Amino acid sequence: MRETENKVVLKTDGYDPFIDLLKGVCIVFVILDHCFPSKIDYYTLFAVWGKSAVPLFLMIQVFHAYKNGLYGVKFNLKKILKRIVLPFVFVELGLILWGSICHIINTPTLALSDYLLRVLKCGGSGSGAYYPWIYIQFAIILPIFVPIIKKLDIVGLSLFFIALSQAVEFFCSITNIPEWIYRLLCIRYFFVIYLGYVLATKGFSINSMTVLLAILSLFSILFFSYINANLSPIFYKSVDKWSTCHWPCYYCFAFILVVIHKLYEKLFSTRIVLFLKKTGKYSYEIFLFQMCYFEFHGFVMRGVRVLIGNEFILYSIATMIALITCIFPVVLYKERRLPSCFSSHFYHE
Repeated sequence: MRETENKVVLKTDGYDPFIDLLKGVCIVFVILDHCFPSKIDYYTLFAVWGKSAVPLFLMIQVFHAYKNGLYGVKFNLKKILKRIVLPFVFVELGLILWGSICHIINTPTLALSDYLLRVLKCGGSGSGAYYPWIYIQFAIILPIFVPIIKKLDIVGLSLFFIALSQAVEFFCSITNIPEWIYRLLCIRYFFVIYLGYVLATKGFSINSMTVLLAILSLFSILFFSYINANLSPIFYKSVDKWSTCHWPCYYCFAFILVVIHKLYEKLFSTRIVLFLKKTGKYSYEIFLFQMCYFEFHGFVMRGVRVLIGNEFILYSIATMIALITCIFPVVLYKERRLPSCFSSHFYHE
């Protein structure tokens, strides 16, 4: 990773430990998102920072696709199957089997097909099951955008992706697309492709214009999350939790990358940063493992509630249990040894 006074530029050749740190922070945000109730989301402004996880993960995906130039960008089916699809399918088979058994035992009067239809609409069983589908769609479409990217300069590319993203918002609104389809389609993240390309080719500049855009984007997030006004057909009206999945919100999420980078430079050798790098290295494995864990998180909550009545303490302890349970077993298994993250020599590739 390289940095000038007014620009953050990631390495386009070789290993960049900041990428792993960023993925580590993002997977922590994912776990928190699945832990926090709406009340905590509301008062911690989680929509501003915690909802950045998926856009940042996708930004990293775009960065890796475009960082070595546009001529070699292609869809690698073998790699996607081995790295993303097969592990996801393996986990899903187990979760769906478990869910089917629980459905038959707990709700024998309801048809199993109702449960399976609900799973289908969610993209699978488990928290965040939609994300691998978004990742796969991005892997397919990123090469498709290459001819357009080659023809446009950076300003033209910005206008193109704004127009495309706004057209998507309008289309989803006037067709009243079901939210479960909206959830599974990558089209709401099109503007992230532009941001990822800028990150891969020019880096993120820090100047009065980009700060202003980040502030305007911040206000967009607050508006969509807290005022929740119906701006259809200009913006698709979400009744679930996708209120920040609009293109004006993503620039703020990109600026969060800059903030994380600045903190990384200040805390480079601290143990928490070193451990987050290792966490990010196995972020997809942790993502799959947390899908399994949150099938049982309700039991954890009920157990803790028996001992603790205070709601704040209850959710604090349950969240810590979720973070430790979802992260440490994966890191320990992948490393096959005690976590050397507590050593000052950890992970200095």
